[in-house]
Amino acid sequence: MNPEPRRRSRLGAVFALSLVATLGVLAVLSRFDSRLRGPSAPLGIVSFELAGANGVRRVLDGWNDAQRLDALFVQRLDYLFLVLYATTIASAALLVARRLAPRHPRAAALGRRVAWGICLAALLDAVENAPMISMLSSGVVNEWGANVSSACASLKFALVALCLFYLLAALPFALRQSRAP
Repeated sequence: MNPEPRRRSRLGAVFALSLVATLGVLAVLSRFDSRLRGPSAPLGIVSFELAGANGVRRVLDGWNDAQRLDALFVQRLDYLFLVLYATTIASAALLVARRLAPRHPRAAALGRRVAWGICLAALLDAVENAPMISMLSSGVVNEWGANVSSACASLKFALVALCLFYLLAALPFALRQSRAP
């Protein structure tokens, strides 16, 4: 018996379950993040992530105590979210790569690299969170930590964008591939 269809169905199940969980956690994060938006943080927690040493104090000073607690909750929940979004995007990339492999081996190889790229993005996200949680908990700005968080966030967002671009570009070819005789 060929184990390939079984592997494909397992990967599909991982994708489906992680997508549902990702969307659920994203809904919770979005609700809390909406409370963080304001003049000092127009992008909510993303403003804090990208602020660097020069902007972290401005963001922290612009939030009241309740908002700082919300931001702390968002950052802690982000550890779960990073596992979920990485699993969702990586499994999607692998599913697309498998469909492309017979006729487009280079695109399939790129899909496998994308899956590793999103794992790197999740690792950067985890590194980014630690100094942010520390600063939110203590109220003390750590310039080095703020700069590390900002650099990690910038790289993370770039990798996520590249991975999503691959999926958007490759998915139509993968869907056509599955219909080909």
